[in-house]
Amino acid sequence: MPLLFAKINTHLGKVKLEPAKVLCDSVSSATIISKSLASRLRKKSGTTTVWHTKVEVFKKTKKAVVQFQLLKLNQDKVIKWTMHVDPQDELSCI
Repeated sequence: MPLLFAKINTHLGKVKLEPAKVLCDSVSSATIISKSLASRLRKKSGTTTVWHTKVEVFKKTKKAVVQFQLLKLNQDKVIKWTMHVDPQDELSCI
């Protein structure tokens, strides 16, 4: 799976871009962001989303709308995407 470097806006209101590693998975059904990167963003609670993998089961209940740039693909384009917040904080972004 390819790894890209991104800049993610981690603040609500003012723009503060922080570097992050993004793991691109073409077979995933949604996007996950770490709790530390989304800590200052507005999060919405909703229905629980569950992913089953060979190793474990992931359950996510919160989502955040995140603005980010994928620098290798386009340095000017800002992408706005809804992501599931990972409560364990084990990764940056998938």
